[in-house]
Amino acid sequence: LSGEPQLLFLCNPNNPTGVSIPREDMEWVAGVCRKQGVRLAVDECFCDFLDAPESCSLIPFLEKYPNVFVLKAFTKLYAMAGLRLGYGLCADGELMERLKQVRQPWSVSSVAHAAGLAALGETGYVRASTEAIARERRWLSGELTRLGLTVYGSEANYIFFRDPAGADRSVRGRLYEALLERRILIRSCANYRGLDNTYYRVCVRLHEDNEILIRELERILAGADHLERQE
Repeated sequence: LSGEPQLLFLCNPNNPTGVSIPREDMEWVAGVCRKQGVRLAVDECFCDFLDAPESCSLIPFLEKYPNVFVLKAFTKLYAMAGLRLGYGLCADGELMERLKQVRQPWSVSSVAHAAGLAALGETGYVRASTEAIARERRWLSGELTRLGLTVYGSEANYIFFRDPAGADRSVRGRLYEALLERRILIRSCANYRGLDNTYYRVCVRLHEDNEILIRELERILAGADHLERQE
């Protein structure tokens, strides 16, 4: 190998921030990759949660950019993580044939196949879910901001935020540890390159679940403030 890059992998919207890349920018990246002979793999598994998924997806432009391979999954939007059901889209027929030759036999079980077909007909569920998530994402972002946390502009079904006063010696961060004691699990982003234990990601859940999270965070942060005043 010459050492030149052969593959660029992007996640749109990004993980853990939940921020999307506009389609125009994605097309520019795809065009540059095509000129350089680089394959562009785009994970669009969270794209369905965007208010306007078509504003960032490259799926309608696969014929124009045969170097692009889009990854999709049922595991997120349809809450079928245990079935591990996903698929890839690409206009490069030769590449697809090569993938067929090396893929695992019977990679999709009959149960997962049936569940996927059934899920495709659940248009009402998809609409209700995305609307509820968008509504709760706005509420949860506002509440986290009210508590003094730095919230980034997520457009997906999770929210990325920072505890600006929370640097400590714990591996996963003070909020992670304190919430775990209350039987609430959030994602510490301390193991992401460039981040530390003050960064977290939380999933947007049902309103009653989100209320519990905010209530416990409020108690944790109020307790921390009390300790700081005593010191």
